[in-house]
This record gives sequence, structure tokens and C-alpha cells, in this order.
Amino acid sequence: MLSPKATERIITEAVEAVKDWQALRVKPEIGRQEMDRFINLF
Repeated sequence: MLSPKATERIITEAVEAVKDWQALRVKPEIGRQEMDRFINLF
């Protein structure tokens, strides 16, 4: 089992990693349908 401190760190890092995901939509190699699949996840 993870300690509360380790759990908090993992969650913080995950939130940091995905916080700007919508900015990726402007990149042409990422299709709109692909990004729309993630809209409810993040």
C-alpha cells in the first residue's frame, strides 16, 4: 500500500501532466476525433 505522501505526489504529477491537454488540439498530427475521446476523461 502506498503512503499518503506518495499517493499525493502521484496525483499531483498526473494532474500536472494532463492540465494543458487541450492545447495539444492545435497540433495537426492529433485528430479531432482522438482528442474528443479524451474530453470527458480530463
